[in-house]
Amino acid sequence: MKNSSDDILDRLEQVATRQNGEIDLKELYGDYTMNVIAKCAFATKPNNIFVQNATKLFTFPFWRKFLDYAVPMWLLDSLKFTVLPSDAMDFFRSITVDLIHQRLKSSEHHDFLELLMNAKKLGSNEISDSIKDIDNAFFRKQTDDERNLNHNALASVQFHTGNKTLDEDEILAQSVLFFSVGFETSSQLLAYCTYCLSLNPLCQEQLHYEIEQTLNSNQNELDYNTVSKMTYLDAVLSETLRLYNPVLRMERQASEDYILGNTGIVIRKGMIVGIPVWALHHDPQYYPEPYVFKPERFSAENRERIVPYTYLPFGAGPRNCIGTRFALLETKIALIKALSKYRFIPSKNTQVPLRFLPVGRPLLRCEHVIVGVQKRC
Repeated sequence: MKNSSDDILDRLEQVATRQNGEIDLKELYGDYTMNVIAKCAFATKPNNIFVQNATKLFTFPFWRKFLDYAVPMWLLDSLKFTVLPSDAMDFFRSITVDLIHQRLKSSEHHDFLELLMNAKKLGSNEISDSIKDIDNAFFRKQTDDERNLNHNALASVQFHTGNKTLDEDEILAQSVLFFSVGFETSSQLLAYCTYCLSLNPLCQEQLHYEIEQTLNSNQNELDYNTVSKMTYLDAVLSETLRLYNPVLRMERQASEDYILGNTGIVIRKGMIVGIPVWALHHDPQYYPEPYVFKPERFSAENRERIVPYTYLPFGAGPRNCIGTRFALLETKIALIKALSKYRFIPSKNTQVPLRFLPVGRPLLRCEHVIVGVQKRC
C-alpha cells in the first residue's frame, strides 16, 4: 500500500506545479486502489485486460439491475441470469482458479487468496478478534446483547478442516467481494473524503496537524500502529462514509421466518430484505443537519450517542463487510501520504453540490470529482 501510494504523490506533484492545477480525484484514487487490490487479492499487476474487466463489474447497464429488482428470483435462477456481467466474472474466475492451482503446488503467499484457501473453524481468540473488527466497522462499542449475538453467530460458522476448505465458487465469490471493497468503494471513499476536506479547510488543517504530530512522535514511521493512533482521521472518514456512503442500499436474505416485534409482520425464510443505508445516514432524527460535514459526530465523546443500526457503512453483525479493515487501512495510508505534502482546495470545476449519476445503480457514483491542488510549504 505504501509503495502504491507513492504514485499518488507523483501525480499530485505534477498537478501542483501548474498554475491553478486541478485533478479528478476519481481517476487519481482509482488507479491507486486498482493497483493495491490487484496485488493483495489476486497477486498480480493490473494490465489493460484486468482493468477493463474490473470496470465492467461496476459499470454494467441499468437494465441488468432493473431485471434483478423486477423479475422473480426463481425465474432469474432458471435463466441463470446474474446482475454482474458473465464475461467479467468468467475472467476473474479464470484468474482465481489458476492461482488456486498454483498455490497448491507452491510455497505460502501472504495475501487474501491464501487466507481463503486456509479458512478453518473459528477458535475463541479468532472470534474475539472478529468481534473487535465488527466494533471497528460500527466505529463504536457494541452493546452486550449485540456482542453476544455476534459471538454466537460466529461460533456457529463451520468449515471442514483440510488444506482447501472452501470450493472454487466460494473463493471466487469472496475474492470478487473483497475486490469490490478494495477497488471501487475505497476509491470513491477517498475521492469523497478529499472533496469534503477541500470544502472544509478548517477540518483539513486539523487533520493535517494530527498527521504531522503523530508521524513526528513515531520517527515518521508509517505503519499500522501509527495509523491507528489518528483519531481525528477516523472521525473524518466516518463522517464521509455517513454523508457519501458508496453503497446506497444493502440486501440480506432471511435464513428463517422472523416476526418484526409486535407488528405482526412476518419476514419469510428466503425473503430479500433491503436496508436503505442512504436514508438512514441522512435522517435528521439521528443526524441533525444531515447534509453538513461534521466529523465531530464521531469523536470519542460523541460516538456512544449513535443509535445502533443507524450507521451502516460496512453492514452490521457477523456478516459485515469482509474487507472493512483492509479498505480503511488502504484509504488512511493514501490520505496520510497526500495530506502530508499537499492541500486540496475548490477549483473552478469543483461541483457544489456533487451531481450523481442516475438512481438505480448499486453504488453512489459521480462522473467526476474535481478539486484544486497546492503544495504545502
